[in-house]
Amino acid sequence: MAKPQNYVPQRPTGPTPKSLRNQTPEERLRAEQNQQERDPNFGDPEAQEAARAAAEYAAANPTDPIVEGGTSVLENADLLADRLEASEEFVVRNRNLLLGVLGAIIAVAVGGFFFFQYRGGQDEKGQSAMFTAVNYFEVDSLKQALNGDGQNPGLLAIADEYGSTKAGNLAHFYAGTALLKQGKFADAAAHLQKFKSDDLLLQARAYCLEGDAALEQGQKAEAEALYLKAATYKANPQFSPSYLLKAAVAQESQNKYGEAVKTYDRILNDYPTSPEANDAKRYRARAEALAGGK
Repeated sequence: MAKPQNYVPQRPTGPTPKSLRNQTPEERLRAEQNQQERDPNFGDPEAQEAARAAAEYAAANPTDPIVEGGTSVLENADLLADRLEASEEFVVRNRNLLLGVLGAIIAVAVGGFFFFQYRGGQDEKGQSAMFTAVNYFEVDSLKQALNGDGQNPGLLAIADEYGSTKAGNLAHFYAGTALLKQGKFADAAAHLQKFKSDDLLLQARAYCLEGDAALEQGQKAEAEALYLKAATYKANPQFSPSYLLKAAVAQESQNKYGEAVKTYDRILNDYPTSPEANDAKRYRARAEALAGGK
């Protein structure tokens, strides 16, 4: 039911009640005033109808927050003042609690701001520190690249100190690659596993290098899975064929010749013009012959 509208009370225009007919005009007026004091809507059918509709609405909507005693709080100045006074008293009573909550919200916001500012500054420092270490890496001075030269930190220290930054993340990739070249396969795998990127090339390359480390440790099934993961990560004709070729070789090393044939076929069907396609044809024939002889 729609909320009733207020109506302005008007003097009655209908027939005079029998109880008032024998009274003087002055007595009649006084009686009407007394009645109006008891009932503000006395003599106004429209106002009485509005009051009745308001009462029905309040009864049908007892949980309406703006209806109290059949009257709209927004339409009653006294009720509205009471509500505002109650709200003010709540604020006064719970002032410390409200200030504490507000302070906590501000502290979290400010803390988050300074954390991201700090991390951004740390990333810049890490990038600067990476410069010399990467130069050593590129000329195969792996010892200096990993451990530093006495004046500049190496990749291991950068990965440890700035691990939560982009620079530290990249340091894990370089450190894992350098350790793999040194034959420290378990350490290499540990760093490569920490490297995370959505880059088209680097993440797939990290999976492949991790597969190399696993294969060197005799973990053939794990190496196979990592090579396939590298091949399917944002697959592309430049690198995916080489990862598939490694996966097929890992499958053959486990005597899974039938699976190897399927992997070689993927190279031939999906990347027929790739350099790896020629090797895939040759290795496929051998794997097929071995699969048939089992």
